[in-house]
Amino acid sequence: MSLRTLFLSKLIGLYCILVALSMITRRQPTVETVTTLLQTSSMMSILGVITLAGELAMILAHNIWSGGTLVVVVTLVGWVTLIKGLYFLFLSPEVEAEFFELPLHGCRRKATAPPTRNRTRIWLIASLLHRMSDFTSFRA
Repeated sequence: MSLRTLFLSKLIGLYCILVALSMITRRQPTVETVTTLLQTSSMMSILGVITLAGELAMILAHNIWSGGTLVVVVTLVGWVTLIKGLYFLFLSPEVEAEFFELPLHGCRRKATAPPTRNRTRIWLIASLLHRMSDFTSFRA
């Protein structure tokens, strides 16, 4: 396994840990921030450009599809995040809001879900980030 794979897996793992902790400790502000971000077209464009630049760099540096599970997971994270950045750039704000608010609110309507559903979804997203960080950080 290359040093680049180890570095990127630790980076992804630490990122996931910190974001998960932030989501757990600041549940409602996280939902509000993401909802506001998804409703602001200019912010979505900026987010798309930043995401695209970062993930293109990651893919150009690490596009390896063999060599173990960790190597493939790091490459897959890069490609999935690149696709997300392209969505931010090319989808209309309405489609983006439907696509990315669904995991937070659990519905496609503009109305927000009951607070208990929001909390459950934040816990689910945070726990998935935490599991991903376990796999990437501690495997490295």
